[in-house]
Amino acid sequence: MAVREFSDSSGREWRVWDVMPHAIHPPTKTEDYLAAMYQTGWLVFETKTEDEKRRLADFPADWSELSDQGLETLLGRAEVVPPRKLRAL
Repeated sequence: MAVREFSDSSGREWRVWDVMPHAIHPPTKTEDYLAAMYQTGWLVFETKTEDEKRRLADFPADWSELSDQGLETLLGRAEVVPPRKLRAL
């Protein structure tokens, strides 16, 4: 799994890494519910302040070699992941 860090054109700092379902150990219940488009893997984009996360299916195999501008283009196509809501116990 490659991890890259980059800054977008507004100066916001991001980390990006790939997730492959076959590499998740142990398998989790959530794997059963992965949308078909995520079955082959996805990229995760997360701000370094951890206040925003996005994911992108159907990404280029050479994503880790792209320029910061190329990563920002992929970021623009990525789906925003809603923050998890804490459940009252």
